[in-house]
Amino acid sequence: MSGGQVLAHVRRILTGHSDRALVHAVANAGLEIKIEVPAESVRDVSPDRGYVLMVSWSLLELPRAVEPATASSAPAEPPPAAAALGGPPKPANAVDAEFMALMARARRPAPEPAVTSPTATSGPGPEQQIAALLGLVPGRPT
Repeated sequence: MSGGQVLAHVRRILTGHSDRALVHAVANAGLEIKIEVPAESVRDVSPDRGYVLMVSWSLLELPRAVEPATASSAPAEPPPAAAALGGPPKPANAVDAEFMALMARARRPAPEPAVTSPTATSGPGPEQQIAALLGLVPGRPT
């Protein structure tokens, strides 16, 4: 862990159409510090009045993620939200693999449209209608 504290003289404060302002300060060793702050918090601050910016900082190492549970331990109960969604969340690579498997499946051909044929109850067919118009009896040679 490392850290420190710096006092720097405010050189300028930049504001614009945003809700943020940029405070630019320079320490004795020439170290420049630039920080964004809410514009409202520096609305009445004028850099030529001798303001000093005090920054305290530290660098901390983040703890490592918890290792997955071993197979010998009892499975944990999934949280209620995960149970409602069909189980615990899956890793992104598992979701990608499932998607690719779905996309690789052979698509079934679309069913052929049903063709309706005229039936005896639907009335005379086109040939019979033409024969009737011409005065011909169907089924009799001419």
